[in-house]
Amino acid sequence: MIQINPGETEEEPKTVAEIADRRNELAGNLSLYQELGFVEKIDQMLEQGHIARGGKYKQIVVRVIELSRSRFSRSLGTASKLNRDPRFILDLMEHGEVRTEEFLTALAFEDVWRSRDPQAVMGFFADDATLLVAAPFPGAGRYTGRAQIGSFVAQHLAGEVRIDLTKKQVAHNGVAWSVRIAAGEGSTNGTAHWPEGVAEAVFRAGRIRSLRLG
Repeated sequence: MIQINPGETEEEPKTVAEIADRRNELAGNLSLYQELGFVEKIDQMLEQGHIARGGKYKQIVVRVIELSRSRFSRSLGTASKLNRDPRFILDLMEHGEVRTEEFLTALAFEDVWRSRDPQAVMGFFADDATLLVAAPFPGAGRYTGRAQIGSFVAQHLAGEVRIDLTKKQVAHNGVAWSVRIAAGEGSTNGTAHWPEGVAEAVFRAGRIRSLRLG
């Protein structure tokens, strides 16, 4: 899903026009998020076995793409919606091409991550990449370079930490996945406990420059 109205803005709307515009954006997003919430709920019920697979419902992985506002040089305020300047339009199109390449790279990374092949996962990291890991995930700390990151990937990322496809994946300033630790980790009283978090990657030239897990 390509989201035109931003989910969040970097600056508070202050003028009458800005407030009215943001109100309309939020009204449109409200119904959108409600529909996405329904999809996620069905996905989770299928995952938990509350709805039988192979019947009326099937899992739908929702992926959302937005403009990367922190990387887009021109103003994207209220007035930009009526901006017909050719240079501005071309800038938007060029940015869209960059986002598309980043999104397709992220999909390829997602596939190898799900395959749990450490060598294939490491093939996506740049030589000078950084990895930041925070609780509740194992191995908390900062890893720099392929050697340090490789040990974490082999021990944790390619096995214990999994993408949760029952929740939407978002490409914004980076690409974010909902993730969780594999079942059985941290179980209490025989009940599997699945800590949840977010993995957010920044891609450049087809490689991961930074990955934050927490």
